Amino acid sequence: MRAYFQFFLLLIGSLCAGLPMGCAPKSSQRPAYRIVLSQCGAGGGWRQALLDGMNRGLIFHPEVQFRVVSSGDKGPEKQLAQIRALRPGEIDLLIVTPCGTNNITVAPAVQEIYDRGVPVVVLDQRVKTSRYS
Repeated sequence: MRAYFQFFLLLIGSLCAGLPMGCAPKSSQRPAYRIVLSQCGAGGGWRQALLDGMNRGLIFHPEVQFRVVSSGDKGPEKQLAQIRALRPGEIDLLIVTPCGTNNITVAPAVQEIYDRGVPVVVLDQRVKTSRYS
């Protein structure tokens, strides 16, 4: 019985010692990794499932900043402008689900980001370039 009591005290002491560290304010440093998802609207079951799955996975990675830019129903021109507006050094990974079936207009922006040294993942549809990861 005494051994259980000592174990219990040791367990409680360990938890209490670690509690202040767990409640410490977060650092103001930039996130370790910044991911941007560029997609054409958030409507549709597939796109919502993609977003939900990414958000579930990111629960386990608080060091990752995840941002979604959506062109709504404005089409590939809006998506092209949004991708081009991403400043150098602002992101570490770009995930693109191209708008529409005529996705030729998104290709120049994908190439520009890739040429900056940022990995680009293209989902759902082809892009008329070979310069993506």
